Amino acid sequence: MPSISRSQRHVAAVAMKVKRLEMRITDVPTTMRDDVKSMMSMSDKQLTDFAATSEKDLPSHVPKTRKRSKK
Repeated sequence: MPSISRSQRHVAAVAMKVKRLEMRITDVPTTMRDDVKSMMSMSDKQLTDFAATSEKDLPSHVPKTRKRSKK
């Protein structure tokens, strides 16, 4: 499954480095830590697929969807 944005590809690449112990989680910017931690549960193949996506036609960001609360 390829990445849908450049930022998602970047987070996957950082998660791969942390998972392979090439980088410490404390070296990851605090704004990115939660996303990296959530991606750490993915398999190596999934992370590789996300991180290897070409950035050529990808948007820089995709807005996060918010769940509406029922009133």
